[in-house]
Amino acid sequence: MFCIINKYIFVFIGSNNSSVEPIEKIEFNLSENLPTLSWDECGFALYCHENNWTDIQQLPVSVSVYTSGDFIFPEKYKLVSSIYQITCDKPFSATIKIQHCVNSSDRLTFAVSSDVRPPFHFSVVDGGDFVKNTGLLKVSKFSRFSVLWKRLFPPASIIYNIYLSHSRRPKIIDNAKMWGLSFYAFKKLRTLEQCFHNYIGTQNNFPYLVRFSVELEESAKELTFQYINNEPFMQFLEYTELTITRNEIDKYDKDSGCPPECKMIMKNTNLSISSFSVSFNITGVKPPFNKIKFHWPICGKLSTFLRIH
Repeated sequence: MFCIINKYIFVFIGSNNSSVEPIEKIEFNLSENLPTLSWDECGFALYCHENNWTDIQQLPVSVSVYTSGDFIFPEKYKLVSSIYQITCDKPFSATIKIQHCVNSSDRLTFAVSSDVRPPFHFSVVDGGDFVKNTGLLKVSKFSRFSVLWKRLFPPASIIYNIYLSHSRRPKIIDNAKMWGLSFYAFKKLRTLEQCFHNYIGTQNNFPYLVRFSVELEESAKELTFQYINNEPFMQFLEYTELTITRNEIDKYDKDSGCPPECKMIMKNTNLSISSFSVSFNITGVKPPFNKIKFHWPICGKLSTFLRIH
């Protein structure tokens, strides 16, 4: 389910709930001859330092990857990576590398949680080096690690929350793979159940969601989603207009029913495809979320990855 290809990283995310299950797990034996765990598919690496091999011949390490659950982060910080839990019976020093989705080194920090049961509270930690979409941190104690981005929204900013949903698996129709894809916009931060319980919450094909907060341009009266398709064999079929007005978003907070939605179908005529990506420009939104790229690796279960340009 979880994979990172060409530095595109899965960001989040359904709702916070008491269930905290890893989507992927790996067990690995480190040794002096094999001191590195490189898990590129999940955007993670661990480099064991040379001073560990004086009295130790082998280090069994387990790494679990989480993308949703009962995780609590400091105020004004946003999760921009997956969450990695590292366990080992023996203490040792290492450097961990985590990929994140912010194409910048500004306002990034590592966070750690040592809680043994949910809710898992994360605290910002000092140190770490960030270069583009990668962060490096020296560690000697292991728990849950993530990368956070500090948001600096001015007090008068207009903040909306955008959700992207897609069908869990493609349908094969007329020798083509078809995925449903929708953007939703909300003024208030909502959980997955709050957003979709009355709308699609009872369907078996409950969608995957990616959530990100955006700051609107002061004069913007609507959000428009423009797809940029550079993938061969890929077509987009619009079900609705790809524009949501601010009036629709504000009104939905007072009403019930279907949330404001831009809906489309992705069609790929290459049945042997293993992954694909698509870029969107969002007019009416300030950088960095005015240009985004989503990546879908297709490996049994469908996952969603977000990269900020």
